[in-house]
Amino acid sequence: CRNGDIIIPNLHTEVLPDDELLLFTKEDNITKAENLFL
Repeated sequence: CRNGDIIIPNLHTEVLPDDELLLFTKEDNITKAENLFL
């Protein structure tokens, strides 16, 4: 969420500092998903 608003992402959405993300993935991909944000 950004400024209290929920954003449904599209191809033009940028992740900004302080954005809150909810990510869904299979258990096998957790490490890969975590590495996206390092």
